[in-house]
Amino acid sequence: MIEDILYNIKRPARYIGGEINQVLKDPFTVDLRVALAFPDTYEIGMSHAGLKILYHILNSMREVWAQRVFAPWPDMADLLEKKGIPLFSLEEKRPINTFDILGFSILYELSYTTIIKMLKLSQIPVYADHRSSRHPIVIAGGSSTSNPCPFLDFFDLIVIGDGEDVVREIASICLQTRDRNERIIACSEIDGVFAPGNSKRASRRILKDLEAYPFPEAIVVPNTSIVHDRIGIEVARGCTRGCRFCQAGMIYRPYRERSFESVVKTVGKALASTGYDDVSVLSLSATDLSYIDPLIASFANPCREISVGVPSVRVEGLKKGAIDMIASLRKTGFTLAPEAATDRLRQVINKGNTEQDLFSSIRTIKDLGWRSVKLYFMIGLPTEVEEDIDAICRLSKDISKEFGKGRISISISAFIPKPVTPFQWEAQISMERHTMLLDFLKTHIRERNISLKWQEPGMTFLEGIFSRGDNKLTPVILKAAEIGAYLDAWGDQFNLNTWMDAFDMSGVDPHSYLRSRDIEKSLPWDFIDMRIGKDFLLEERSNAYQAIPTPDCRYNTCSECGVCTHGVKNIIKGSTEAINIFEIVKDNGHYPHVIGLTKEGTLRFIGVKDWTNMLKRAIRRSGLPVNYSKGFSPTMKIKFIPPISFGIPSLSEYIQVDLKSPILTQEIISRLQPHLPQGASIFSCSRSTLGQVKSYVFKLDKPVSVEIDKNTFVKKGDNTFRVWDFLESFEGALMKIRFIDGRTISPLMILNTISVEIMPHEISKIDTVFVR
Repeated sequence: MIEDILYNIKRPARYIGGEINQVLKDPFTVDLRVALAFPDTYEIGMSHAGLKILYHILNSMREVWAQRVFAPWPDMADLLEKKGIPLFSLEEKRPINTFDILGFSILYELSYTTIIKMLKLSQIPVYADHRSSRHPIVIAGGSSTSNPCPFLDFFDLIVIGDGEDVVREIASICLQTRDRNERIIACSEIDGVFAPGNSKRASRRILKDLEAYPFPEAIVVPNTSIVHDRIGIEVARGCTRGCRFCQAGMIYRPYRERSFESVVKTVGKALASTGYDDVSVLSLSATDLSYIDPLIASFANPCREISVGVPSVRVEGLKKGAIDMIASLRKTGFTLAPEAATDRLRQVINKGNTEQDLFSSIRTIKDLGWRSVKLYFMIGLPTEVEEDIDAICRLSKDISKEFGKGRISISISAFIPKPVTPFQWEAQISMERHTMLLDFLKTHIRERNISLKWQEPGMTFLEGIFSRGDNKLTPVILKAAEIGAYLDAWGDQFNLNTWMDAFDMSGVDPHSYLRSRDIEKSLPWDFIDMRIGKDFLLEERSNAYQAIPTPDCRYNTCSECGVCTHGVKNIIKGSTEAINIFEIVKDNGHYPHVIGLTKEGTLRFIGVKDWTNMLKRAIRRSGLPVNYSKGFSPTMKIKFIPPISFGIPSLSEYIQVDLKSPILTQEIISRLQPHLPQGASIFSCSRSTLGQVKSYVFKLDKPVSVEIDKNTFVKKGDNTFRVWDFLESFEGALMKIRFIDGRTISPLMILNTISVEIMPHEISKIDTVFVR
């Protein structure tokens, strides 16, 4: 039933599972099934580091099987509803409503209606008190639980804070009893777990030392391109810089580093187990890492076949030594976040950098050969005046001149007051003001090498409402979902009118949520203890209005935020010596080999680009010494024959790989075959080069007896082709279609033109004929 649907939707690779490193278990040895849900699409959810960590931890427990589920795109969601197929997991294709636990990672306010849709697609009651003993326990976790008020009624349990220890404890309790109510009651006693309706104040769980759970080495390799399509290794968690607008910098305190040895080991094993050639170090401020220089030096690869990304870079954190080392690797873009364009406003928000720091970084990046840089600015910050907006335009022009012909991307976002920050009491700018400021910036930043990007004011407006929302918004979420709101974080899916209708139908004034809050009154989320004292937040708010900086407590006196109690503290590992994780391959010959392989099963739903990436990663995992092109961004030397139509399985695909050293063909097969995705199998390997394709041979499941007129034409894009020119032969169930000047036409196109109804899986490519 699922495969029949996949022919009628976009990007079916999102739903087929079967990825490299996915965890499969004997279903008869499993006592607890946990569905890890991400309320967004596959390419967003598969990029989330937290999901990878929880997936690894739970699946390390022998009797527990954690499986993944993501929000289907509207075309898939519509078909699931129409055919009555419940939302299912990727690993087992099992209906989500049969799992013991359904856990959502909630990171963004615009995902709330997606949660409702996923529950309905799973055929699980939306409200927690409507569920019975046969339904999963539905749990929420993630940064949005710092204010769960708008969605509290949808969940049986809420996890506050770090989840590593919590998920193991929840799983252990659920293995002891199958009674749903007993499970919920027992789990609600876990530190960091809150049961809605419970009178006790919920307190954030903090993982004292990240070394207790090394980052996963064998992450699941996606079937299709995702947003962060690389190895992303969390090197540190938390930040004590104290930016006053930043929620993450408050709720993830204290600052905790993983050890250098752990990170280097993880990167080395992850490269081997995934086949990726792109590594990114993840933290709120990567350049704050105490061992950033030796870490980057350890990634040095003389062949430049691995690229290293350092996102979340602070302007003043760019040291020339680290940039020099990154420059010796494959270049990626650089991202800087000055946030404000004047030194005064940067002091207000406690950013801790100056315009001089910014230009020093820009010059260093330019001198070392980078040709692209991204900068982030915010508008609508507290105390902002017109001079601050003018300064964004001036600074952009000055950076444009300094960076020369390089490409500059400037991203503009509006300040949103977030819970558990010093600015949680401030007002948010209106949509009208937001739109006016954007129009001003678009008019005055017009340099040819600058591209300006921004979030739509309507999305910012909605995010601000739910960020500081209360339980009066619960029926609004339900109404919006009912009338069509879904995947609101996607610009092409977001519809502000739908939401305004939902507010109107629910009798809720959305604009009231953007107003400033009285510091003397309680806030809806005060029952959640994020381990940050309100007195500290108020003092920081006062310091902001006086433009008084608060120093980083890692290197100065304690700021008394309240988080460092009961053994919780900042963990800084310190610098160390670099360890080169790459072997130097002396052989640099050219030994081309042609490999024949199949592309069957669900691989027929994999597009050309994804198929190419799959095979490149398989070759890297195999350890075969393949040659790369020269230059700053080397690419693997691999060739493919022309692709066939989507959905048609193939028994005859060929690739050419160029090896650095001579290897026996049988050894190539034995090394590569175990690393190919399910549905791909090697049937030949020879020391040769890939020839010119003459024709493809296809076999139909059933013979077809038709006559094709010589003047039958098919349309392909903007071109029209005569079928007779390409159809070499057609007898019974066999079709041979030739190539002319590198072009061919699909057998589906021919059969549909002559009114033969046939599905792609009813055709197979069985042979490739090369020009002799």
